[in-house]
Amino acid sequence: GQHSNEEYDAILDWINGDLKVDQVYHWVNNPEKFDDFDGLLLRGDRNPNTKGLLERLDARKLNKTWQDFETKLKAGTVRVVIVVGPENPAVYSDMGEKVQLINGVDKVVWMSACPVGELNTMTGTTWQIPLKTFVEKPGTYVNFQGRAQTVKPVTFLVKQALSVVEAVQLMAGEASKVELVEPEHHPKKNYFVYSRGPL
Repeated sequence: GQHSNEEYDAILDWINGDLKVDQVYHWVNNPEKFDDFDGLLLRGDRNPNTKGLLERLDARKLNKTWQDFETKLKAGTVRVVIVVGPENPAVYSDMGEKVQLINGVDKVVWMSACPVGELNTMTGTTWQIPLKTFVEKPGTYVNFQGRAQTVKPVTFLVKQALSVVEAVQLMAGEASKVELVEPEHHPKKNYFVYSRGPL
């Protein structure tokens, strides 16, 4: 649950609505601490919008379990996987395990704000789409109390990164709807540029 409600709506409307695919799975990190909360800031799953994601999945009756997904992968019935990857991979200690789980699938589209080195081991065709971070895009997030809060973009770290909404528009063949921010002639070199790498 690291992306906005608007982003989840866009990808779920496209996958479940337009493509009529109901094989949507929620990758729960830190399942043993999922319901923990420190009373101030940190939730057990370390994600800012898990409640928003779960609301959207429930509204569409997309309640498949991760075990269902693993069973289909082991049976070899999955040919394409689209991953709306975490913005903060540091809180996903099982990243390598999950990448190996989908290794062998014919085609993988992985969207993430940070490079995922583990994807270099993939044997099938893999596309990585660079995503904007929460400070680069508007969106609504539902906090641990169920309160929806909207944020506005404050800067652009990687000028041609996309939101999930924009990535869905590209994959759906609606590239004309995507408004890319033009890169600066001399972009600043900062931590995020070095961490996320060039596009």
